Amino acid sequence: NNRPETRTLAAPDVGLPPGEYRLRDFWSGASATMGAAQLARLEIPAHGCQLLAVRPSAPLPVYAGSDLHFTQGREVVAWQADADRLEFALRLDRNATGRVFLALPGPPVRVEVDDQPVAAQMADGQWARQQLAIPVTLKATLMCRVVVHLSG
Repeated sequence: NNRPETRTLAAPDVGLPPGEYRLRDFWSGASATMGAAQLARLEIPAHGCQLLAVRPSAPLPVYAGSDLHFTQGREVVAWQADADRLEFALRLDRNATGRVFLALPGPPVRVEVDDQPVAAQMADGQWARQQLAIPVTLKATLMCRVVVHLSG
């Protein structure tokens, strides 16, 4: 289309059961939420498109996406989450530098990448199921381990 468009999206439109969902566009990094009674509002630029990762919302941490691979999830090879701690591993078959985005129930106490503390940042400035942006560097065929301490 020659002009920007605003579109709305509901879970049944894409074959999803009713529920709360988080959406993240790979190209722009924009995020949105979609609920049973709430439509996601998508801003699509002229001659553009959106490549969305759609994840169910949950009380524990959720992998919202990344800018490492267009699937926004292929890079995740392990995931273990509980109320106090999230640990996951990333791997691609190439070198890559980028960010992963997590939806968390609140601010983290500490974030580590390969046993080193990192300065993770809030992606949109508020903590209502906030997206946390964590910088990572992946080396071809090696695993990158990320630990997010959620309490004490």
